[in-house]
Amino acid sequence: MSLADRIPLLNLSEERDPATITSIQKALLRYGVFRLWAPDLKSAHSLELRKNAGEFFQLPLDVKARTTGYTAFDSELVRGDTPIPKESIYFFRGGDVQHNPPPSALCDSMFWLRDKWKPLKDTLFASMSDEILKSSVPLTGNPRLDTESFGINFYNPRQLDSEIAEYNPAHMDPGTLVLLIRDDSTDDGLEIADLLSTTKFGSRDIGQEAYFFPIPSNPGEVLVLVGTRLQRLLGRDKVRPCVHRVRARAPERRQEEEVRLSFTIACAASPPPEV
Repeated sequence: MSLADRIPLLNLSEERDPATITSIQKALLRYGVFRLWAPDLKSAHSLELRKNAGEFFQLPLDVKARTTGYTAFDSELVRGDTPIPKESIYFFRGGDVQHNPPPSALCDSMFWLRDKWKPLKDTLFASMSDEILKSSVPLTGNPRLDTESFGINFYNPRQLDSEIAEYNPAHMDPGTLVLLIRDDSTDDGLEIADLLSTTKFGSRDIGQEAYFFPIPSNPGEVLVLVGTRLQRLLGRDKVRPCVHRVRARAPERRQEEEVRLSFTIACAASPPPEV
């Protein structure tokens, strides 16, 4: 089965035909994910943004540790017990006090990314509510739902122990939707669970039993992942949270691999950004 058959593409600038809507509805129940045509967001994931993010993660640890929104290597946990071998920095989270903000160039880049997201957000959520989910439950217009945090995840293969097989174990994200912006790549390690391949519901059990398949990153596209909060709002008969993981390369190939950066927009999520 091709990527287009498994994970349909939503283009908000074109009229959606019934077949596209049906395929997205099925994907939301089977995988909890669809592709979104968002060239403006992808262009915001630019060389300048990557440069500023990369320079931040190369700063001394004591400088990063004092920076608002930063989480150190292995400090975030999946399900409260499994460390994630990555570093991250988060922006625009409620409750973050800007005692030591990130470097101004990086902040400017993230404001730019947020500006690119704003005009897309209303159109996306309107299409989700009215066309795709046909839901009477509003996904916007509520102060508890009209929030988003932006994150940058930094994966360095040289930091991994040889026995670690995953940058990020199988997990679900909180919130309603999470947009994942990646470099164009045929294989960056991201894998999605086929939820019909298992009868389990928890991400740990799904991670052990389900069939996972890789998701390439195509030009102009971002991934939209369903979070646990959307299922709580709408019910399991409408959506399932996406269970996903990031695989690491074999130890003998890690030295030839470049560091990875990915950018996330988490809608209506409370920190920490992963569960």
